[in-house]
Amino acid sequence: MDIIFENVNYTYQPNTPFSHQALKDISLEIKSGSFVAVVGHTGSGKSTLLQHLNALLQPTSGRLVLGNVELPGAHHEQIKSIRQRVGLLFQYPEHQLFEETVKKELLFGPKNFGFDLKQVETELNDSLQEVGLEESVLDRSPFELSGGQMKRVALASMLLAKPQVLVLDEPTAGLDPLGQKKMMQLFKSLHENKQHTVVLVTHNMDDAMRYAEKVIVLNQGTVECVKSPSELIHERDRLKAIGLDVPEPVEFVEYMKARLGVLWEEEDINEQTISRTLVKHLKGGATS
Repeated sequence: MDIIFENVNYTYQPNTPFSHQALKDISLEIKSGSFVAVVGHTGSGKSTLLQHLNALLQPTSGRLVLGNVELPGAHHEQIKSIRQRVGLLFQYPEHQLFEETVKKELLFGPKNFGFDLKQVETELNDSLQEVGLEESVLDRSPFELSGGQMKRVALASMLLAKPQVLVLDEPTAGLDPLGQKKMMQLFKSLHENKQHTVVLVTHNMDDAMRYAEKVIVLNQGTVECVKSPSELIHERDRLKAIGLDVPEPVEFVEYMKARLGVLWEEEDINEQTISRTLVKHLKGGATS
């Protein structure tokens, strides 16, 4: 399902002394089957944008199209269908886990959306395996699990509801480096093998550059730019000006160019292109 924002504005507590406009004239498109990252500093509007994607919030003005549903103005059943088709993984999984056991947690979403629970139960083990969990967790309380395991339970529950879009809010927060890498590889696999649309909301510019096809940069409630990773590597100064960290590979390439005199001719910046360029540079230096 395609997602289209047309001149979307959103204001918290309108017509009160506490009124705050969080989104300002947002226009963008997220294509079905794409992997998109949304980045921005604190207060840029990331969380507000995220909550529009499965109708937790609806535009104050403007138009938002989620597949065949238009907001505002959708009726209850349309909104329910959006929440089934657009799965939302919160930054803190304990905010969306509340059942006594993992098994009950996994069945909650499908039950709420009217799925055949007998059929769903036959899929539980496959779902756990898909997210890297053992069948033995089914009878445990989700709150006895580690943070990474809780995230995986929340993801498995979401996947059992058969969403088309996965919206991931800082999904690697609180995980160690190995856990972060495994989690991002899992999302990459779901995107490539299951054709899920993935919307990654993150402050981690390295993840955005490594995994996303397009990066949406928000700044003070507006769309600063929408770039591919290969285009964004040339926006170092722009990113710094709006308070975003420059990805480490980009900083390293800048160092190689400035301090080592490396000639950079690659379109993308990643481990392979950096290694290839360094080898080429060193071979050139050895023969000069």
